[in-house]
Amino acid sequence: MDLRSLCDALEKPWSDMMNHLLVLYSIARYAPGRKVVEIGVDDGSSTAALLLGVAAANGHLTSIDVAPCDRTRQDISGCPFYSRWTFIQGKSAEVAGQIDNDLDVVFIDGDHSYAGTKADWEAYSKKVKIGGLILFHDALAYPDVQRVVDEIPVVAAPEGWWEKVTLPWGYGLTIAKRLQ
Repeated sequence: MDLRSLCDALEKPWSDMMNHLLVLYSIARYAPGRKVVEIGVDDGSSTAALLLGVAAANGHLTSIDVAPCDRTRQDISGCPFYSRWTFIQGKSAEVAGQIDNDLDVVFIDGDHSYAGTKADWEAYSKKVKIGGLILFHDALAYPDVQRVVDEIPVVAAPEGWWEKVTLPWGYGLTIAKRLQ
């Protein structure tokens, strides 16, 4: 199955996510070690793009959601790269202990509240290796997500040193790269 057909099967045509699928695919495909975590599955469109990227690069995607995501799990179970995917049902910050360190990419698109987004940042930013990325979806549409993005340290701090950029189309996608 290719990116277009899988996204067609999973994508809601009105979704803002369509604006970012090729970016997500490319990041997952070309990240150095290809250990990727996705927080928030919903309809599986971001899952499809990330999974296709890691599969092309012999990597692995772990997706986390509070909901069982039965439709997405069913759709992906029939794909030839199913073995490159792990699904964990639970609150992302609470299951962080089950996730390895030295992550290449973390995609945050779960709880859009300040507390939820901040908890994800705090739980996963220390797990991202130097040179790795944390992506925040909906950074321009949700003031609480933007507030967390604004608080990311861009100078040396105990949780690292990050540079960041926000892609302004759709609801916004902020990419933060760990420098230290």
